[in-house]
Amino acid sequence: MVIHMFKFIATSIVALNLMAASAYAEGTDPDCRSTETVTTLKEVWPALFACYNGIPNAEDSEISLIFSLHRNGTLIGKPQVSARHVQGDEAQQRAFENSVLEAIDKALPLPFSDSMGSAIAGRVLAVRIKGDGDWSVRY
Repeated sequence: MVIHMFKFIATSIVALNLMAASAYAEGTDPDCRSTETVTTLKEVWPALFACYNGIPNAEDSEISLIFSLHRNGTLIGKPQVSARHVQGDEAQQRAFENSVLEAIDKALPLPFSDSMGSAIAGRVLAVRIKGDGDWSVRY
C-alpha cells in the first residue's frame, strides 16, 4: 500500500512539474519587439529571434552568425556570417540571409536590464539559424 501511494505521489509530482514547465515555456516566448526586460542570457535568444519565422523553401538552409551587442541592446557593427549552408538559387540564398538579418534588426534594441547590459556588452555571441525558424546557440 505504501509503495502504491509513493508511486502515485511521485507520478503526480512529475506531471505537475511537466505542466508547470510547459506553462512557463509558453509564457516566456516574447513577441516581436517586446518591451519585457531581458534579464538573463537565456532570455536574449528568444527575444532576438521572436521576429524570425523562417521563409518558404528554406527548411534545409542554415546560417551561422557572430556579433556583439552594446549594453543598450543595439548591435556593435553588423553581424558577420561565419558559416552558411543555403539551398536554392542565388536569389533564394540572398532572401534567406536577408530574412535572418532583417529579423534581428527588427528585434533590436533588446530591452536589457542594467545588469544584463553590463554583462553582455561587447561579448562575442554566436548563433546558428535554420530555415525552418529554429536556432541554436554557442556560448
